Amino acid sequence: MILQYGLLFLPFFFAFLPELHVGNAPVFLLPLVYLLAGVLITKRTVESLVLACMLAAVLLFRKGLAVGFTDAMMMTMESPDNVFTVLVMALMGGVAALIEASGAVTA
Repeated sequence: MILQYGLLFLPFFFAFLPELHVGNAPVFLLPLVYLLAGVLITKRTVESLVLACMLAAVLLFRKGLAVGFTDAMMMTMESPDNVFTVLVMALMGGVAALIEASGAVTA
């Protein structure tokens, strides 16, 4: 539990740090590494994905985190292709859960 809440605290900790001036270092890899480490350590994919997105938003927007993150999500979901993909994935997850709950998986 401490490990999971520690991973949850990490993106917000980065929000209070001064901006990173690391020259040519690939700072964009930090959320990806954070995502992979979170998935491998906690075995929870959705939470790790959301937290990695929050870390990327913190690194990108800094002070206007809530507004910037909301605007980025709205711009992403304006595309009909993205909305269709999200809906299809959600419906497929629901169908898979129904098949598993009904016992059809064992048949």
